[in-house]
Amino acid sequence: MAKPRCAAESSVLRMGSIYKQGRKRGWFGRDNWKVRYAILTTKGIYYYTHRGGALKGYVDLTHSTFQDIEIMPTDCLKRPQDVSTIWRIAIRTPGRRFVMAALSQEDMNTWAEALETAIQHNGRYSAGSSVDTRYSCFEHYTEMQFLQSQRSRNISQEKPDTPGWLLTL
Repeated sequence: MAKPRCAAESSVLRMGSIYKQGRKRGWFGRDNWKVRYAILTTKGIYYYTHRGGALKGYVDLTHSTFQDIEIMPTDCLKRPQDVSTIWRIAIRTPGRRFVMAALSQEDMNTWAEALETAIQHNGRYSAGSSVDTRYSCFEHYTEMQFLQSQRSRNISQEKPDTPGWLLTL
């Protein structure tokens, strides 16, 4: 399949700056992280040198499933000299493993939700991937997000009518 030339060929779900991990290691074996402008569409991720800059690459998501998306834990191999952030997402495709880092946890959550939308759009919900069918951190992440929202709702419903300082008397 030929690499698409621009993101206009499918619906845009998310745009913004990310850190992209390079395929090769830099000097002294350090990871090679670059800031890129990314456009996530229903078909894939296009990344550019900067907004309006040259297309640097494309990650095809048409065959990806939830198991192919990994929300990496915040303690994952982040060294002080790394340029990226701890808010990382890895995407496994048949040809590669694409690792990106968001600028904040909120930004990572927004990218994760948009990736979920792209996968749903392509009708690839479960273990139909040719890459790896292990339990995905993405599934765990979405489950944890749901449980946290439920817990927040329950706590807000349990607030007493009496101010807290009166309850301690």
